Amino acid sequence: MYKVFIILVFCFALTATSALAQGLSRTTPNWATGFWRLTDDEDQLGISDVVEFRADGSWINYTPRCGTSKGQYLVHGNDLVMLREIKKGGVALVFRPNSDRTKLVFTSPRTQNNSIYTKVLSPSPCRAAE
Repeated sequence: MYKVFIILVFCFALTATSALAQGLSRTTPNWATGFWRLTDDEDQLGISDVVEFRADGSWINYTPRCGTSKGQYLVHGNDLVMLREIKKGGVALVFRPNSDRTKLVFTSPRTQNNSIYTKVLSPSPCRAAE
């Protein structure tokens, strides 16, 4: 089991190094930091979560019932690439800003539908419970 872990860590490091060499960056633009609330969901899942992108390259997702998930993100051009761990491995979610950078659009690779996150000034009410 330990050998498998070491191999996975090595593969992740190799992939991350390759990605950085291809234009991904951990430098966060000022417009990206802060809180983004899900305001429109073409899949109509009925969830209104808030994502906080932090200047250190980390993100926290706050669910309506104050559940959280955390991870890291990278910047590729204007896109924010959220790296998320799930039970079966890693997933990359791409958030693309609109022209005035007040909204982020995530397009589901499964349904091809969009979810739109709007920048909000006030943090998630769950943040105080963090």
